[in-house]
Amino acid sequence: MNTSGCGSGTASGVNEAAAKSGCHRNAACVLGIPIDTLTLDEVTRKIDSSVSDGQRLFISTVNLNFLTLCRSSDAFRLSLRASDICTADGMVVVALCRFLGIAVPERVAGSDFVTSLAKRDASRPHVKVFFFGGAENAGSRACSAVGELKSPALSCCGHLNPGFGSVEDLSDAAKLDEINASRAGFLVVSLGAEKGQSWIVRNLGRIGPPVVSHLGASINFLAGTVQRAPRVLQKAGLEWLWRIYQEPHLTVRYAKDAAALAGLILTAIIPLRVWLSVGKWKYGTADFGITRTGGSSGHVGIKLQGALTRDGTADLAAAFADAMSSASSISLDLGQVSWLDPYGAGCLLVMCEAARQRGVTVTACNIPRFVRTGLKLFGLTDLMAERGGEELRAPPQAGKELAYRALGAVEYPAGTLAGPKN
Repeated sequence: MNTSGCGSGTASGVNEAAAKSGCHRNAACVLGIPIDTLTLDEVTRKIDSSVSDGQRLFISTVNLNFLTLCRSSDAFRLSLRASDICTADGMVVVALCRFLGIAVPERVAGSDFVTSLAKRDASRPHVKVFFFGGAENAGSRACSAVGELKSPALSCCGHLNPGFGSVEDLSDAAKLDEINASRAGFLVVSLGAEKGQSWIVRNLGRIGPPVVSHLGASINFLAGTVQRAPRVLQKAGLEWLWRIYQEPHLTVRYAKDAAALAGLILTAIIPLRVWLSVGKWKYGTADFGITRTGGSSGHVGIKLQGALTRDGTADLAAAFADAMSSASSISLDLGQVSWLDPYGAGCLLVMCEAARQRGVTVTACNIPRFVRTGLKLFGLTDLMAERGGEELRAPPQAGKELAYRALGAVEYPAGTLAGPKN
């Protein structure tokens, strides 16, 4: 692999720097969002690490409802891109990933986070959890349930039912002060998918708990107000039937999601699978190379060639992180790129999101027609502006800021939303 002009240092050191900069994750792209190929134990360890060092960890758990919302809401899709981890929560999502050649090791459901944390021994960091939202009295009952687990590594330090209202109403200082006074390490939010993601993105810079995730029905499961499906139904991908049995009002949502899934499979998933198969057959063995082309003050160019697959993502992320450390704008010359797999697309997505969070503009040029088709099928046409030729979209900053404002992100916390470069 050619990585000429792409910085110095050992590979492990450079890749560690790429991970710290947010440019490298073990993620693949599905319908315009990253899916991290992690196990439940790996996610649990990342929560441990975040609680220990106080680093922000925003986790989104992607199920079929999330995928459908991403297709209809730019703001919701951007909230997933702004997440530090996106797990495959739901056997449908796992199946779609595997159909596309993504090695998802298992379903990682948000409903399992608290119980997984409780199973750790006393040698692991102690995690204090705070429940925000859920049905009436669900928070207090969930908190009691955590206490009954008698875990040496997990406890509940508070709960708050904020009632009904807009995202702005639920973001007043008194509510945030109560959360922060608890000194929780893990904030579990349950406000409904769209409102919950919106609330988190709006308040990331104002909440103290380093780990935050919207876990939907998890509070109700812990509280016992809703019983979780038997394990055999979960593994068979039939948990939705059990949910409908217990909560008939979910029938409409699941029916809409099923119809949307049929549309996704026909219009997006199958065409992408065909494109991936053709590209792998024709170009999959092309050697991948990276060349840093320099540029004017504050600008760095990176030229790519060959097939961008999982094997090349760590080196590309390292080169991009090195460029991002000194540049206010980066151009990617894709003129000699022949093909990319879901991990290559995921790498582009994660890198561009890391750049956006730091106010670094990313442009692409000379995109071949076949690669352009792949980017559209991956759902990445809004990812970067294109120099020279037909524009894929307008430059990213203004449009994405508007989308975040629609989501409720009035404030731009450092390291989370678009803002001045650090």
